[in-house]
Amino acid sequence: MSRTSIIQYQGLDLKDLIIALEKDYYSVLEELCKKASSFSLKRAADYHVTEIYTNLSIVIIEQIKNIIEERKKVIVPYMNELVEKSSSGHDCQNCSGGCKVNHSFHLKQLEDSHYNVREMLHRLQKLAIPLYSEEQYSNAYRSLRNEMLLIDTTISEMFFVEESLLIPKMFDAKTKINASA
Repeated sequence: MSRTSIIQYQGLDLKDLIIALEKDYYSVLEELCKKASSFSLKRAADYHVTEIYTNLSIVIIEQIKNIIEERKKVIVPYMNELVEKSSSGHDCQNCSGGCKVNHSFHLKQLEDSHYNVREMLHRLQKLAIPLYSEEQYSNAYRSLRNEMLLIDTTISEMFFVEESLLIPKMFDAKTKINASA
């Protein structure tokens, strides 16, 4: 979870926003996923009733790791390319045909990842067993629940920043360079 208020991201340009997202969300989520993975590997599913929750947590953790890896290897370089082209005055309509950056594809990747993770986290919340019930659950399950809640909160906040600030800035940069697709 970011230690910076979301409001502080509003004044950032695209380049600084990319850096902030990497530092405050992508790296933090990687660490949270590592920690949650260690709890799930400690077999938080020691009870049959917690097994489904634990197994879905493992799937979600892997999906989030893949999303963060995709952001770092594909989306961030794409956004840096947008920043570079925008600041250099590039015009995609007048370039020599080398402008094949698939703007729509990158936006679709962001949107799809938001939808898929939100759906899985919603299912996970439905599977969660209240920790205040009469039955005693292992410390590993309790810890996994807490870590998954932190992951849920952090990724929801990250999605908000991406949807409300990053994507509009991407559109602005795309428009500035006259990119069509």
